[in-house]
Amino acid sequence: MGFWHPYISIRGFNSAEDLMHLPFSNKWGGLLNYKRPDGQVLDLINVSFWHQIWAWQKFDRTILIEFQIRIGLKNRATVIVKQADDAAETVLLLALGCYALSSYGWDDDAAGALAATNY
Repeated sequence: MGFWHPYISIRGFNSAEDLMHLPFSNKWGGLLNYKRPDGQVLDLINVSFWHQIWAWQKFDRTILIEFQIRIGLKNRATVIVKQADDAAETVLLLALGCYALSSYGWDDDAAGALAATNY
């Protein structure tokens, strides 16, 4: 984690070397950026004004994975994989999305709803 430019750092087990840095977004409604090995950037952004719907999307606004979070009397979350370019990358984006959204600052009930989601 950085102070002025916060990011998520991914390391191998028992390694001091970072494999990947994922900076938190500075875009309006954005949360996280993921840069693919080919240089294409994916953004985890809020895609709905009225509801908590977050999505990993490409630059052309193609949605890859959508996280629908409902907070109320019954907290729940639904994850929809709309486009899977690569299975390993899809699993990585699911894990990063859940981690980023659960640590975003919601209360424990909302984080629990996301954590209890079936994929």
